[in-house]
Amino acid sequence: MKSLPKAPPPAKKEIARRPESKKQQKVSEANKQKPKASSAIGETPVKSFTLQVASLRDSAGAKKLVSDLKSKGYGAYAVTARVNGKGIYHRVRVGHFKDLNEAGKMAARLRREKFEPLVIRE
Repeated sequence: MKSLPKAPPPAKKEIARRPESKKQQKVSEANKQKPKASSAIGETPVKSFTLQVASLRDSAGAKKLVSDLKSKGYGAYAVTARVNGKGIYHRVRVGHFKDLNEAGKMAARLRREKFEPLVIRE
């Protein structure tokens, strides 16, 4: 049985590239200058932190606590949450912090005033 001769490999073709327009050059230069923020796979970006100082069933009590904290200079606010099987709670929180260190400093200040704040991711 005779074998067939092997075919020569295909010749490589030169692909002519169209020159970039000035607009494309500007866009590509701008993209090179701005490093993109990257996050690890599976990591959820965190906007900020807040401190929860109380979770009350009584909305009037929550409003009073917010008022008291504001009068002391804290950025206090209330958030209403429905907890399955338990009803409605009014959570009193303080501040919006960019990082955990800032939240920790404020938590220490609140502890000196006899609160037991929890750091919450927003």
